[in-house]
Amino acid sequence: MEIIRSIRHKGLKRLYEDDDPRSVIAEHTPKLRDILARLDAAGSTADMDLPGVRLHPLKGNLKGSGQSRFAPTGG
Repeated sequence: MEIIRSIRHKGLKRLYEDDDPRSVIAEHTPKLRDILARLDAAGSTADMDLPGVRLHPLKGNLKGSGQSRFAPTGG
């Protein structure tokens, strides 16, 4: 199962596809790399329900679409 289907943020997409951190905040880069690696290795979104990663379903028009939002927390 492919967890990452699309990335809208250009800097995050560049980090994921090309390992180019220029467009993301430098202090966030290690955590973002860790989360992206875990997403690549995950078999399902439930595998990402970990401390430090706020996993929550989308709201509004995308509610119930089976998609989730991942927001890194500080630390």
